[in-house]
Amino acid sequence: QQNSGGSTNRGSGSHTEATSVENAFIVPNHVAGACAIQVGDTAVMSFTITNNDSTTTERLIDITTPAAASVLLQPRPPVNIPPGSSIAAGQPISSSSATDARTSPFSVTLQNVTQTARPGTTVEVTFMFERRGGLK
Repeated sequence: QQNSGGSTNRGSGSHTEATSVENAFIVPNHVAGACAIQVGDTAVMSFTITNNDSTTTERLIDITTPAAASVLLQPRPPVNIPPGSSIAAGQPISSSSATDARTSPFSVTLQNVTQTARPGTTVEVTFMFERRGGLK
């Protein structure tokens, strides 16, 4: 994600958005002799979402991509990102469901991949947040 200054560098003098998605990529299944995600496969995503707001919870509402028939988020949305914190796909988070207060792993799975994704290629993914709106 680029900040308002046009650079992804978070060094001195840079501006960080209230909500950011970093290091987003699709994790290919290991198949001997191949390093690609094939059409029809499922694939998991890896990324970190940071809520830089110091007072307000952000909520991840949905993730969409034309590269898959559907995207499965666990736990089911909305996924809360408390003020001043981060969540990472594959790591435990507190469930946003009032009936299920246990800590559970946060995972994102692309179901029925619709286009072959090879290492180093770009696939459009939109993260939809309650406050931030859509973030590509």
